[in-house]
Order: sequence, then structure tokens, then C-alpha cells
Amino acid sequence: MDDRQLQDLLFKMSNDLAVVMSKLDALDEIKMDTKSIGNRVDALEAKEERHDKQLSALENRASAMEQFVRENMNESKKQQTSTFISLGLAAFSAVLSLIFGLLLK
Repeated sequence: MDDRQLQDLLFKMSNDLAVVMSKLDALDEIKMDTKSIGNRVDALEAKEERHDKQLSALENRASAMEQFVRENMNESKKQQTSTFISLGLAAFSAVLSLIFGLLLK
């Protein structure tokens, strides 16, 4: 081989080496991006788990509040019924007193 062929081969090898190095650099960048994305995914999963816990707590609170309101509404209805019964008995007693008062005079 003469010098010219050796120089051509060395030039081709250096070009090939440059291409390989650029591809290796690209692979390194992809690896770093993958790690970064993995970290973001982990952070998002942690946030999702925290949000799920918060949603669960809020759902439990809403359920407890709904039960409390229902119990109070039932209690209110019972009190209203008992008030009307008391008023009815008082009115009935007043009417009977008036009738007996008029009959006995």
C-alpha cells in the first residue's frame, strides 16, 4: 500500500470513528433523558398516590357529612311530628275544657 491509500483509509477510519462517537453521544443523551423521564414518572406516581389518599379522605368526609345530615333531618322530622302531636293534644284539651266549661255552667 502506498501513502495515498493509507491516508484515505485513515481518513475513512477517522470519519467512521466520528460517526460512531456521535451515535454514542446520542445514546448517552437518550440514557440521560430516560433517567430524567423515569424520575418524573416516579414523582408523578407519588403525587397520584397522595391525591388518591386525599380523594379517599374527602369521600369519607362527604359520606360522614351526608350521614350526619340524614340523621339530623330524621331527628328534625321526629321533633316536628312530636310538636304537632303536642299542639293537637293541647288544642283538643282546650276544646274539651271549653265544652265542659259551657256544659257545667
